[in-house]
Amino acid sequence: MFKNAKFGLRITLYVSLLLLGLLFSGLAAFVYVESRGIKNDIKTEAGHILEVLESIHTQAMLNRGDKKDNNPVLNTLNGTVEQFNAASPKAKLWLVMGPKVLAFQKREGSQEVEPPRDDIDQEAIKTGKTVSRITGADTFRFTRPVILGQGVAANKKCLECHAKEMGMVRGEVIGAFSVALSVKERRDEFFQSSLMAFMAAIGVSVLVLIFNAGLLKHLAGAPITRLTWVMAKLAEGELETVVPSRGRHDEIGAMARALEVFRVNTIKLRLAEEALRKAHDELEQRVVERTRELEMSSQRQAAIFEHAAEGIITSDKMGLIETFNPTAEVLFGYKADEVIGQNLNILMAKGHAKKHDGYIDTYRKTGVGKILGVRERELMARRKDGTLFPFELNVAEFILGGEQKFIGTMRDIAIRRKAEEDAQVASEHQALLQAVAQGSNEARTVEVAMEACLGAVCELTGWPIGHAYVLSTDDPDILLPSGIWNLVASERFEEFCKVTNSMTFSKGEGLPGRVLGSGKPFWIADLVEDENFPRAGMAGSIGLKSGFAFPVLVRGKVEAVMEFFSDEAVAEDAQMLSTMSQIGTQIGQVIERNRALEQLAAAMEKTELANRAKTEFLANMSHELRTPLNSIIGFSEVVKNEVFGPIGNARYAGYLVDIHSSGKHLLELINDILDVSKVEAGAMDLIEEELDVEDVIWDAVRVVKGRADNGAIALSIEVDRAFPRLRADSTRVKQILLNLLSNALKFTPEGGSVCIGAEMEQDGRMAIAVTDTGIGISQHEQEKVLEPFIQASSGLARRHEGTGLGLYLVKALIEEHTGSVEITSRLDHGTTVTVYFPANRVIPKANEVNEAVEG
Repeated sequence: MFKNAKFGLRITLYVSLLLLGLLFSGLAAFVYVESRGIKNDIKTEAGHILEVLESIHTQAMLNRGDKKDNNPVLNTLNGTVEQFNAASPKAKLWLVMGPKVLAFQKREGSQEVEPPRDDIDQEAIKTGKTVSRITGADTFRFTRPVILGQGVAANKKCLECHAKEMGMVRGEVIGAFSVALSVKERRDEFFQSSLMAFMAAIGVSVLVLIFNAGLLKHLAGAPITRLTWVMAKLAEGELETVVPSRGRHDEIGAMARALEVFRVNTIKLRLAEEALRKAHDELEQRVVERTRELEMSSQRQAAIFEHAAEGIITSDKMGLIETFNPTAEVLFGYKADEVIGQNLNILMAKGHAKKHDGYIDTYRKTGVGKILGVRERELMARRKDGTLFPFELNVAEFILGGEQKFIGTMRDIAIRRKAEEDAQVASEHQALLQAVAQGSNEARTVEVAMEACLGAVCELTGWPIGHAYVLSTDDPDILLPSGIWNLVASERFEEFCKVTNSMTFSKGEGLPGRVLGSGKPFWIADLVEDENFPRAGMAGSIGLKSGFAFPVLVRGKVEAVMEFFSDEAVAEDAQMLSTMSQIGTQIGQVIERNRALEQLAAAMEKTELANRAKTEFLANMSHELRTPLNSIIGFSEVVKNEVFGPIGNARYAGYLVDIHSSGKHLLELINDILDVSKVEAGAMDLIEEELDVEDVIWDAVRVVKGRADNGAIALSIEVDRAFPRLRADSTRVKQILLNLLSNALKFTPEGGSVCIGAEMEQDGRMAIAVTDTGIGISQHEQEKVLEPFIQASSGLARRHEGTGLGLYLVKALIEEHTGSVEITSRLDHGTTVTVYFPANRVIPKANEVNEAVEG
């Protein structure tokens, strides 16, 4: 609305609107309080009337001598109520009988029957709770139930009468007292006072607008307009522009002098920029080369660790087991936690067990080890089920933390050949991954990458058929044949190709559909016998026996399915499926890269819009940048001119602290702005690794603990030590947690508390939540605070510095991890912000992985 207006005019309008908003907010609060007061007065008056009726009725019931209708006491009560109703045009009273009392009166043939008159009476009788509300336009209804055994109905005589005559027990509703009050006069008075307040507010608003417009135009309009023009020229690179107002001694003069310093420094920086750029390019090249070397070294070490065939066991000097690696678990049939702390002799045949105890005892006493350093010593070992097997053992001694330890490596001789075969398969799979990765990186299109992948997989497996299905652009639940094939004998499988090219699959249908539905690889050992394989007849006729398929994933979503078929019966190979999953991810990266290139081209068209957004951003950020900048300029000028004496003066030291604080705040603003720019430009790259969530949480808490202690805020952590690990960018995860903790501490008053916790959801997602007892966020602002440069509008929030980027960056960074963020809050009670990492980023604990494989 005011995009093209001058800055001074915009300040005038914004301040005026703020004052008007505060004025009308006060008016609204006045109306609300008045209306609440009227309602409470009416409710109190109704309660007093019912208390009188309740007292009269209680005495009448206690003093009546019999159950007859014409009892004098009862007639007096009825007459009193009727006289009150006749004399009072604004209030009506009546009694209501409960279900059992009504039934008793009807059995006795009594004429005194008082059933509920309206829905309010019925609700009070049914729930046993007081009911009050305004019905129609001018009537306030108030009904209070009478509960046997409570209040006035707790009298012994009352209990005995209702229990004996009506079969009632404690807690049942006897009846109720009801009153109806006219509120028309009070409503008319309220509307008249509200109208007068509204007219007064309008008059004050006009005066505020006129006064504010004149004052702000005089104080800020012209000087800011001139400096804004100079800033625009400097931003355009016109560094020869003369900066006016440098001789002034107020904030305008300070800003002008700062602009002059900026202009001079920019000229100097331009001279050094070229040399810096050259040095940066050289350094970047060295970093790239070193990073490549480190990555290759890491890959080699990971391959060695994953495919090692030896079992490794370490023990202390007493022969008690301390570590037990996965290969040892396979060899002996024990889980690590079953044997850690046990003596090594539980793994040995009886004869060797006794000798082992003797070896340990002799070595401790004499230092002579008969088996230390002996290579490939053959022994008989005992599995958990009691079976024996021969193995090769090497034992060595080492010192860890000043304590004597032993390490033994062992190999089952019977499975040596199997281990060699597995290593060969793993090597082939690794070569396949490298070949597919190279082909994918060199491919200019997705189709070329898929074709290269089909060929590489068929060559490795020796399977004759490979084909790719792609996702329909019209229906994301349908797979279409792509026409991309790899065939060893095209004539033999020609008919199968024709049938496949004519078929589409929905989620859960056939081999491709099952992969589309689950997002995971799937293996069919017997195509002909599989009930959910529509091409079973054709496969059997041409001799196809087995098949498998895997998804091509882009950010966790299936974009294509690649299927392969063999003319030999092949059992499911979990390692092969795992490798295929990685290949699917690589092909998905090609798809994502091509889409990113398309999006980049579209983004170039938005450059002009971005420039306009930059101007708007500078306007919105002017206050945040101006406040710390004034501190830096003012205090640094005092130090420079030595106004208070030499530099060693204690007051200078205080000013230097303020300068550092302001500069640090500016740096935080700039860092947040750069992160926002990366996110909006799609240039936020994640450096993914396996990380310990508990360690990251503790790191973040240590950073903010001093701030919590200074504010007398209790800071706590709730996380299970056996919590799963997470595949994510540790720096960005820590940034997410720091932003959440900083926000929580910023808006939590002294004496409050902040808690950070982590737990697993039932759907496999990992949730990390930060809960505070702060000011809270209203419902209509909870979505706004996730937008850039937006803060909650409460008074406490406005007293704190900030850009409003914290929660926006949290949302952006968690979405970069394909996760989500959720806010729950109540005003004046606190806020909980929860970030969810998707299940495919959670790394299960080792025992869960083993159970999943065995199942």
